Amino acid sequence: MKYNRILLKLSGESLTGEKGYGIDEVRLNDYARQIKEAAQMGVQVGIVIGGGNIFRGLSGSQKGFDRVKGDQMGMLATVINSLALSSALTAIGQKNRVYTSIRMEPVGELYSKWKAIESMQNGEVAILSGGTGNPFFTTDTASALRGIEIEADAMFKGTRVDGVYTADPEKDPSATKFDTISFDEVYDRGLRVMDLTATTMCKQNNLPIVVFDMDTYGNLKKVGLAGLLQPAQSGVIHCFSMVTGFRISPCRSEFEGLCASGRAGCLAAGELAAKSWRWIRPCLRRSTAPRKPPCSPARRRPICGFWNSTSPLRARSTR
Repeated sequence: MKYNRILLKLSGESLTGEKGYGIDEVRLNDYARQIKEAAQMGVQVGIVIGGGNIFRGLSGSQKGFDRVKGDQMGMLATVINSLALSSALTAIGQKNRVYTSIRMEPVGELYSKWKAIESMQNGEVAILSGGTGNPFFTTDTASALRGIEIEADAMFKGTRVDGVYTADPEKDPSATKFDTISFDEVYDRGLRVMDLTATTMCKQNNLPIVVFDMDTYGNLKKVGLAGLLQPAQSGVIHCFSMVTGFRISPCRSEFEGLCASGRAGCLAAGELAAKSWRWIRPCLRRSTAPRKPPCSPARRRPICGFWNSTSPLRARSTR
């Protein structure tokens, strides 16, 4: 399965980068280049970005701000970040368009589902700013809402860590990572992947979530490539690892054996995998089989299995 359209949720706090405040230009440009790479793969990209690097309405209300006005300030913070990202994308030649949840011309166009979809179909990155346009809703909820509206295949949640853990790995070294986790288990464990409103919306509307480390350059493209090998399933949250993909990777010894015997030359995922796992490329080069199978796929179709600790499926050839 290839992702045709995704909703990318970016953390505003991650934009602080090494500076620790405001917008780090290096981090911003890294994000822009990764987004352009995804767009060049033919993926339609819609983006919702937070504003935590500038202002959070909830934290402001705890310091004496009126909650509604605080949330409105937070919405403006997301617009500022969206404009910065738009500028960075434009600088590297990636077409994009900023939409705002409340009327704010000429800063951006008023958001409409149909306008956003049309711009993505025309090769533009749609940056959806301003949250939902209403107080008391987070940008997580906004990303769930926009992802459902634009009919995205999945929500990609780019964070500072590479998945969902039993606790905050930046605070608890003993925290363990989930490969996949259901929405119900998120509720039961009280995990703070997203706020409950966003999680419920994704569950009810069958929008799968892929959590990955956006701060590591190249991860967004790898997540998109991994979708061809292991597509995201609705009803669960997937955790992407830079080293092993979705914690599911081809069994190396079995794969090398197929290549040595000349049976993996027409492996459906071979060309893609060669770009994603360095060790596969030399294996393919050693294979003596032709790139296109001389016989019907129905008679002989080499396929790529996947491996994890609980279900050790292996690469194999079927007849």
